[in-house]
Amino acid sequence: IIINCNNTNKLTLFNIISGCIYQKNVNTNIIISTVENDSTIEYIKSMHYPNLKLIINKISEYSNGKKILNKILKCVKTKFVTFFSCNGMMFDTKLINEINKIKNENTLLCFSNYIYYDSNVRKEFIYSKKNMNKNELFKNEYINNFVTIDMNLFNKIEDNDICFNDLLLILLNKYGLDAISINDNIEFILNENENIKIGRAH
Repeated sequence: IIINCNNTNKLTLFNIISGCIYQKNVNTNIIISTVENDSTIEYIKSMHYPNLKLIINKISEYSNGKKILNKILKCVKTKFVTFFSCNGMMFDTKLINEINKIKNENTLLCFSNYIYYDSNVRKEFIYSKKNMNKNELFKNEYINNFVTIDMNLFNKIEDNDICFNDLLLILLNKYGLDAISINDNIEFILNENENIKIGRAH
């Protein structure tokens, strides 16, 4: 699931979608959620990728994170879903490594280490499970959006009308850290200089 920013740079968007398509050992279906009048809509349509679904939201509803998330999730027909924003690019091993982690450790979701840029300085973010707690939840660099989730998680939570941060809070409260896997590999690049203003609808 790609949460697109309004008028994302086309080359950036192409790289993001390509990263989703060319995942090793995983057949991917891509859902792109964007807003009406976005200049990239026609570009996305022109790609003619058969497994790509475009969801166009009204401007009036785009600020409602819960509504957008649940509209997207109704379109998901796969066992696993990965969220991705339009300022990152995933490596071709991201999905298979995260899925294997979830399966092997019998968890519900998986985060991966990543590369990010701070004032054009390249840095690596390495997870520490002991810091995976509610106090860190709203620090964007820690509990980020680029997570793979077993869709069974939504069947385990009574109220599905929730935003992404609510989902993680419920998960931590109900199941603790045992429900979370951390993939030690670096699996994507986050470029905060590109389309930095991303709504946390997911």
